[in-house]
Amino acid sequence: MKLLIPTDSIEFSQQAYDFLSKQILQICTQLYFVHVVPNANDLESIYPNVKEKLLGQGEILIEQSMQLFQETGVFIEGKVVMGKPSIEIVNIANEEDVDVIVIGNRSHTAEGEYTFGSVSYGVVHLSTQPVLVIK
Repeated sequence: MKLLIPTDSIEFSQQAYDFLSKQILQICTQLYFVHVVPNANDLESIYPNVKEKLLGQGEILIEQSMQLFQETGVFIEGKVVMGKPSIEIVNIANEEDVDVIVIGNRSHTAEGEYTFGSVSYGVVHLSTQPVLVIK
């Protein structure tokens, strides 16, 4: 089984590890981590080198996320891309022919109720693969 794990924080990667290590890693053969940096072209005039900084931070995050899973014996790969997160996540899932996308959800309403965030919502609706949303 191939899993794609989009991540935007090491905390989510840890949550994914905690959940997957108990449930799914026994049958998993490949993990693909992806971090999507939203297009920052408009910010370049205000913040020089912002794209390079964001891509560099993404590389560090992917490396940290991959390290969490290193001792599982599962093939692990990671990449950082730039674009619209939900679209890029689905594109990579299709390119890598993954079986399941495992994505976090951290949006919530003012009342404290959890709802789908815009990225997880977009992935759920755009993906042809099953999507597992972890809260």
